[in-house]
Amino acid sequence: SSGRKRRAGKLVTGSVEFLDNKYTITAKIIDVKNSKILFYDTRTVDNKSEILSQCKQMAQRMAGKVK
Repeated sequence: SSGRKRRAGKLVTGSVEFLDNKYTITAKIIDVKNSKILFYDTRTVDNKSEILSQCKQMAQRMAGKVK
């Protein structure tokens, strides 16, 4: 071990916004080294109860993009 800290190569960000009686869910994977967006997904749902299931689907898609 060199004693140096490992830095993250990828950053996962996301948000849930409520506007016009709808929820918009957004998720991104960003390459920290060059700031490029490696993955982007957005979903809109009518009910708060749908947010978790949509987040799970997005996470599954994201998992396939992270290596």
